[in-house]
Amino acid sequence: MAYTAKQAINTFFQYLGIDENNVEFIDGTDKRGILYEDVVIFIYPIGCKVKDGNVKQSWIDTRDSGVNQRKNAWKYSVDNNRKYFCMAVNDEREIYNDIILVLESSEDYISKVTHRDEGGTQTNIPNGFTLNMENGFKREKTPNGFYLSAVHKDNIKTYIEYNDNRIYLELENKSEDKEIVYNTNLNSKFSRNRILFGAPGTGKSFKMDEQKDEILKGSNGKFERVTFHPEYSYAHFVGTYKPVPTIDSDGKDSITYKYVPGPFMRMLVNALKNTKEETQSPYVLLIEEINRANVAAVFGEVFQLLDRNSDGVSEYSIQTSEDMKKYLYEQLHEELGGELNDYSSIKIPNNMFIWATMNSADQGVFPMDTAFKRRWDFTYIGINENENKVKDYNFKINNNDINWNNLRKSINKFLLSNRINEDKLMGPYFLSAKVLGGDSENFIKAVENKVLMYLFDDAAKQRRSDLFNGIEETKRNIYSEVCSEFRKKGINIFNKQVVDEIKKLDEETNIYKEHDINIHNTEQSYRLSVADPENTYSNSGE
Repeated sequence: MAYTAKQAINTFFQYLGIDENNVEFIDGTDKRGILYEDVVIFIYPIGCKVKDGNVKQSWIDTRDSGVNQRKNAWKYSVDNNRKYFCMAVNDEREIYNDIILVLESSEDYISKVTHRDEGGTQTNIPNGFTLNMENGFKREKTPNGFYLSAVHKDNIKTYIEYNDNRIYLELENKSEDKEIVYNTNLNSKFSRNRILFGAPGTGKSFKMDEQKDEILKGSNGKFERVTFHPEYSYAHFVGTYKPVPTIDSDGKDSITYKYVPGPFMRMLVNALKNTKEETQSPYVLLIEEINRANVAAVFGEVFQLLDRNSDGVSEYSIQTSEDMKKYLYEQLHEELGGELNDYSSIKIPNNMFIWATMNSADQGVFPMDTAFKRRWDFTYIGINENENKVKDYNFKINNNDINWNNLRKSINKFLLSNRINEDKLMGPYFLSAKVLGGDSENFIKAVENKVLMYLFDDAAKQRRSDLFNGIEETKRNIYSEVCSEFRKKGINIFNKQVVDEIKKLDEETNIYKEHDINIHNTEQSYRLSVADPENTYSNSGE
């Protein structure tokens, strides 16, 4: 015996815990169209073909059953500005028990592909389609182009709250303006895709920030910053459909499912919205430590968009996922117009910039393949670039005078002489502005916790005995002893080559001639604090 529309309505009421007194029936729908909490719902039974006790084929009878009634419910929702849903149930079949199937489509499209007089077909349900038991939700495309969502009955109220089938409605007032503009009138001397790289402390983040401020100056543009790490994923960067906490209509904690965009998608949407404004502005996505994540996995298909033409627009488009398409439509159709399917593919416009920093000295980084690298313009930041900003920072340790810039340059020279790669050297901002602008005790602690630790565990790990040969041999491989000896001896813990180089640089620069120890003028401190407000090595490796 077939499962009837009346049975389906009764089942639906049971799932929601309501009865006829809780709803208003919409005229012309044979009591299949209901108004529940200002939401229009049209109800179908799920038809099933059974063989040997097993369901072989399931469908929603959109071609033959309740066609005019369904259209009346849809019209009512549009005319009265009510959310609309077409839902189907069947609690007699185990695979569908406690599950509501939601047909995600506009009525116009349903009628177009299922109209009986024009050879239309039923809305067949993909075989085996049922709930994803991990999160109580699943979405899948039907053979005739609709999308079905399977929602557990306990989650249906939340689903209704955050979704609406009218999103698929054609917007007639926007029909003449469907073209998405990617090539704007924005010209810039800066590359769209660029990576700044160099050794730790060379000021990569500062330079990127400085140029970000330059490109945004006088515009309405925006920027967003993200830091990559080994656990960073495509879902974080681009976006994904996932459960989010909410409060249901009864005021109780609940879970809903929605597309949550990542920084790439947010910046892309902002840039595309701006293309319709009279004056285009730059939108800059800043990525710190780009090589500390698996970039191939993080970018996914977005990788294809990085191939830009001479105008700065993506050379090739990518197909959007259903969730991404729906999100783009929701965010953009009011400004850009078009229908849902107009957002089936996407490019990066030329008012969107993606800039990144990379520190190849970091441990545990992921390699970048050649195909990924060739889509970026690389800018090298030299090891001594902007060293003048830190050259006058002097400190005293156990009556020994130390100039930070001469100390790091002398250590760098020793490392190079021992065939240590340049990307292991220390830049001027290896120590932060806060440290360099502070007193000697803070400087000593920073040298112990950052400089000596970095040398001991990383840059000079294989050359400890040579670098620290101003210390007794039995203490050179004990980090605590190295720190203790530094407090006693200062620069004399290092190899004679390093000590002699420091003294030579001190003489050449007359570094202590007119400077008292720990005196830093206001202008110097201000410039450094702007250049590097945080501890670059401990925070961003810059």
